[in-house]
Amino acid sequence: AFIIIAAGVAFARGRHGDIATAFESASLRARFSTKLIAILFVLSILPLVVLQTYIFTRFQSNVIEQSARNLILLAEAKEGHLLSYLSGIKSRAGNFASDGFIRDTVLRARGKDMDREEREAFERYLKEDKMALDSRIVGLNIIDNRGIIIASSAESEVGEDESADDYVTQASLLPYGNAFIGSVKIRNHFDKTRRSIVVSAPLFSRDAARIGVLALHFDVDTLDAILSDAEAAATGARTTLGSRARTLDISLVLSDGTAIAQFGMEGDVTLSEVSFIHTKPVRQCAEEKRESVGEWANHRGENVIGASMCFPDLEWTLIVEISRAEALESISSLTR
Repeated sequence: AFIIIAAGVAFARGRHGDIATAFESASLRARFSTKLIAILFVLSILPLVVLQTYIFTRFQSNVIEQSARNLILLAEAKEGHLLSYLSGIKSRAGNFASDGFIRDTVLRARGKDMDREEREAFERYLKEDKMALDSRIVGLNIIDNRGIIIASSAESEVGEDESADDYVTQASLLPYGNAFIGSVKIRNHFDKTRRSIVVSAPLFSRDAARIGVLALHFDVDTLDAILSDAEAAATGARTTLGSRARTLDISLVLSDGTAIAQFGMEGDVTLSEVSFIHTKPVRQCAEEKRESVGEWANHRGENVIGASMCFPDLEWTLIVEISRAEALESISSLTR
């Protein structure tokens, strides 16, 4: 501004010889002064506005990037918990399928129905000696090569045809010791309609002949517990999601957009209603097998910052997100 004033004075001296001559007309002086002050004001304020806008934009961008990085870390931690859980239940199914008593009983029953006494003894064994090892199991079925349930932890299951279910068809193709996680969907089993995870493993005789499939049913409530840290807290973990962002939402979503597990920090309660979430991360995982990070609109139409993990084999997407407004609260408090 001082440079501009000096330049204006020098210009006036150059044209009129001295300042008095240049401003001999009162009206001319007034007009010139007003315009000069306005120009100087604009020229002095404009750089400040531009600089402030640049700093604000950069600060906002940095806050969003940091929030996204934090959410990536949380999403990766949840991904690890889920993978550990899935590995555990697959190992459980494979271990049960290697049980000699189960294999011998199925082999004896092949081609004929078990009598009532034998079936009741087998049912007790499945419930008291096998299911009792893992409280997360809600039911156990033994299925023959035709796809028919021949033994179960619940008598009401016996005789049901499961031949069209993927957990039967896929497990029938697996080698010994492997297990398959079936599609998560609503099933009517064990006298209750519920959304369940079914883990199945092939049954082989001692001479390596395929004799059927063993299927373990798990309630998806366990997935809610993993997302909410309830399972970690039950084991004595001190740090849980209760200390995190208040608008934090974590969802596990099928490729069709159906949420099979959710946790929301609004009100510090686990969301009980199943939502339909067909947002950018779900589409990218389903169509491109790619994970997402950044900004998007969530299933409620709100602007959020988030990160996702893709489980292509299971067609699951894990989404972790917080509202954009909360992430930028620190900036808003500075500008108020």
